[in-house]
Amino acid sequence: MVTAPEAVQIRRLQGRDRRGPDEIRGMLKAQWPLTGKVARADYVVDNGGERRVTARQVKNIWAELKNQLDSSG
Repeated sequence: MVTAPEAVQIRRLQGRDRRGPDEIRGMLKAQWPLTGKVARADYVVDNGGERRVTARQVKNIWAELKNQLDSSG
């Protein structure tokens, strides 16, 4: 699961989709709540900050998954 604060999501979607903030908030509100998605996720990456921080989170998850595969086999 990849998450980001609502303000970051809105800013990124405005740049990508050329939609207004109210329309984007409506789109986000129509989705399953982020808190519910996070609660059910095995892994969560916070994509709201710097790219290097996000990359570090992904690398850590990847290392953990590889370790699990290596241990099972």
